[in-house]
Amino acid sequence: MTATRVLIVDDNEAARRLMRIACEANGAEVEDCMDAVGAAAALAAGHFDLILVDCHLPMTDGRDLARQLREGGYTGRVVAATADALLPLTEPESLADFDAVLIKPIPLARIEAELTRLSPA
Repeated sequence: MTATRVLIVDDNEAARRLMRIACEANGAEVEDCMDAVGAAAALAAGHFDLILVDCHLPMTDGRDLARQLREGGYTGRVVAATADALLPLTEPESLADFDAVLIKPIPLARIEAELTRLSPA
């Protein structure tokens, strides 16, 4: 059985590290990058089952990145990671391309739940 592959896109190093630790603790193979350029390079090199994207990235915003992924045909799970707890309430339409929204700090159980969604029954 192959491990779930996760791409973490977040400009905050500590946030990337925590999400990586949580994913790896659940058996996932993880790559991470700090922006949309890095995400494009990682996606060109391989497939990911789950992409965790910070909503507020520099240059290309995380919500724009999610939209570009969907427009490009990516059908895997794309999950928003944001410290802006009001975003789902104030701008829900901006999150339409995400499968779920996780509010930082993300409880480890929420990351585990996202990975479990990808596992065959």
